[in-house]
Amino acid sequence: MRSLHIADIHALLVHNEEKPTIKSPRHPLVVFCHLPFALCILIAYLFMATTLGQTILFLVTFGLYLSSMAYHAWRPNRFLRFIDQTMISWFVLATPVPFVYQNTDSMLILGTLATLSVFSKWYQWEPNFETGSVVFLCLGGVSTFLMLTVGLPNIGADLQSFEAASVYAAILFFVIKLVIYHYEIGLIRNVVESPELGHFTLSIGVVVILYLAATCPV
Repeated sequence: MRSLHIADIHALLVHNEEKPTIKSPRHPLVVFCHLPFALCILIAYLFMATTLGQTILFLVTFGLYLSSMAYHAWRPNRFLRFIDQTMISWFVLATPVPFVYQNTDSMLILGTLATLSVFSKWYQWEPNFETGSVVFLCLGGVSTFLMLTVGLPNIGADLQSFEAASVYAAILFFVIKLVIYHYEIGLIRNVVESPELGHFTLSIGVVVILYLAATCPV
């Protein structure tokens, strides 16, 4: 009976790359975790977001997890890829927004890059995953720079503060996610592969950033 139970669980979580359905999504573990996580983000937004910057970050993050859930539920097509990749770009750019949204120059830079990312993803100017990863890394570099030079001073923190350490930790988890995807690192074949591990590390970084945004309003 025990082995049968384990087999049933394995069958529930196994990847369905060829013919995914609502009941049997392409990457089940990603979908099963993203739905409640998106709900938690929405609840946190309703109870914690009080500023425009917080609202932007929480809603973009909520949209990111919905788009990611859809992308990993069905076979990816051009539209699903466009939505998912655009939401990733917007999330990367939105991470410093709760701390810099009152700075016109910072928001102009972030808004311009967010707009350009839409055209880039729609016309698929990034022909492969490696190029997309480099673009995400560059967008992250811009967000990091604005967070460290504008955001931290706005909340009265310096580069050696707890708030700065939280930013460093979030960045570390975001980079680990890119590394996992780049090298296609997995633990259990066809069940816990790079999508699952990558989104697990991403979620840790997301929680750190959302916590900092919720507790340090500008």
